[in-house]
Amino acid sequence: MTKQLSTSQLKEHNKKYNEVIEEDFEIDGEDYTIRIYPYFKPEKIKDLLNERQEFLNKCHEENIELQDDEISDFLGYLIIKYFTNIKTTTSRKAKTIYKDFKTLLNHEIYLPLLNVFPEKSIRKVQEMLFERTETYIKLEEEIRKQQEKIKDLPLENREVIEKVFGKEQPYNVLNDDENKPIQ
Repeated sequence: MTKQLSTSQLKEHNKKYNEVIEEDFEIDGEDYTIRIYPYFKPEKIKDLLNERQEFLNKCHEENIELQDDEISDFLGYLIIKYFTNIKTTTSRKAKTIYKDFKTLLNHEIYLPLLNVFPEKSIRKVQEMLFERTETYIKLEEEIRKQQEKIKDLPLENREVIEKVFGKEQPYNVLNDDENKPIQ
C-alpha cells in the first residue's frame, strides 16, 4: 500500500533550501567567509533566469555585444549573486551589471567559488534554462506559422482582421499604409 503525501512532508523536504555552508577564501591577504546556499530553490532559479533574460534584453537595447562564452559565464555570475552573500551591484543598467560581472569573472575567486556548488544544483539551473529556451523556440515557430497562414489569407479589409484579432493586430498583419495584407 502506498502512503498519502502531504504538504507537511514537502515542507520538511524544502528545508534543505535554507541550508548554508560557509567557505573561507583569502583575498589580497585577508580572510573572508562566504555564505553559500548549495541547494537552489526552483523559485529563485526562475528569478535568476528572468534577470538573465532582462540583462540580455538591456544589452541589446544599450548596444552591448556579448560573446557566447560571456553569456554562459554570466550564468555563473548570477548563480553566485543569487546563492551566496557576496554583494553585487543593484543597478539595473546593463553597462553597470556587465562591469560588475567582469570584475567577478576576472577575479581568482570566481571558479573556486562556483566549484563549491553541488553539480546537481548547477545542472538544475542549466536544465531550466534549456526548457525555457526550448519553449521559446517552439513559440517562435508557432508564431511564424500563424503569420504565414494570415499572410496567405485573401483578406482585403481591416474589419475582418479586427474581428479575428481585435483592434491591435499582432505582428503587423496589415501593411498600415495601404490597408492590405503584407505580401
